[in-house]
Amino acid sequence: MSKKRTRVLFLIHTLGGGGAERVLVDTVRCLDKQKFDITVMTVINTGVNISRLPDDIKYRYMFNLPKFFRSKSASGSLSANSKWKVKLFGAIYNFVWKIAPVKMMANYFIKDEYDTQVAFLEGISAKIISKTRGDHKKLAWIHVDFANEHKSKAVFLLKSSEKRCYEKFNTIICVSNEVSRGFLSQVNVDIDVSTLNNIVDYNNIIELSRCRSGEKYFNDSPGVLKIISVGRLTSQKGYDKLLRAMRVVNERGYGDKVKLFILGDGPDKIKLKSYIAKHDLANVKLLGFKSNPYPYVRDADLFVISSRAEGYSTVMQEALILGVPVITTPVSGSENLPSQMIINFDEKSIANKIITLLDSKEYEDIVDIALRQQKILKDNLDEAIHRLEEVLC
Repeated sequence: MSKKRTRVLFLIHTLGGGGAERVLVDTVRCLDKQKFDITVMTVINTGVNISRLPDDIKYRYMFNLPKFFRSKSASGSLSANSKWKVKLFGAIYNFVWKIAPVKMMANYFIKDEYDTQVAFLEGISAKIISKTRGDHKKLAWIHVDFANEHKSKAVFLLKSSEKRCYEKFNTIICVSNEVSRGFLSQVNVDIDVSTLNNIVDYNNIIELSRCRSGEKYFNDSPGVLKIISVGRLTSQKGYDKLLRAMRVVNERGYGDKVKLFILGDGPDKIKLKSYIAKHDLANVKLLGFKSNPYPYVRDADLFVISSRAEGYSTVMQEALILGVPVITTPVSGSENLPSQMIINFDEKSIANKIITLLDSKEYEDIVDIALRQQKILKDNLDEAIHRLEEVLC
């Protein structure tokens, strides 16, 4: 007689094009389906990553999105739209969650049919799972550094309300040691808090990278350093600094040797496009959101992370899995990289590093480092999957 599978629910706000959303899909892909019967539920039924869920994963949702709030971005992310009515609705939406009858909603939408329930994001997802009835294990997953980016507090009336919410969980998983420290500094709970780096589907990333990128401008760049960055177009990602760095590169006479491609969508898109036009950055292209960014990453020479803050950089992992060298600001996750790959937050430091890497010896050094990191990541991911399966049981 076969052993009964553990029934697991993962709850997330949406399955838009963000890093945490991709990580959730990769995580459920990697879990052993002979051990786990998995359901993914969204609070709001939107996001490109819904279609990425494999057939052996059940999908459910709580609410459909009002038509006027739906983003035109291919990502399906709520944050991709910068229109005033969307921002206003977002502020009202957060306030509603402060006072909503969450316990009633939680137990209407989530029946006691799971052995383990996972709030895969902070805030709303955690608030809902904390209120469900039944004798089951509850896990909260923290992806952001609360010390620097504590947006989820907007859905709690009081700081004490947030603390009581997280005290309902058996275990809290943080994606890095820095995130763990930040969480405990803001929400001082007396329960188990552990660190587990993001799980990404190594083999699936390799497979998806073999597709064609389909961008003539991207592929028609012989003899130049092709730089890529992937992320939401928001202040957190530091693309304003990256564009200023490219302006410095051009002013120093290296504009014909470097091209920068940014993949993603978000509320800062108009501002960034305006800066590119104003300063005639002809060697910078915003390519928009791509449901499969991996062919672009694979064909790039360098991946740049200019973020002001990260919980744990998923795109850093993905670039290194594809053997592409990375330079990054000192965000969470960068502590695992050698100093040659770390850059300061200011645009001059970013520009200086890019110019330095035009020297073939310097560039070859970080390519070698990237290939070594590729092997380390593969080993670490296997261990992370094993640890998570133990926690879920």
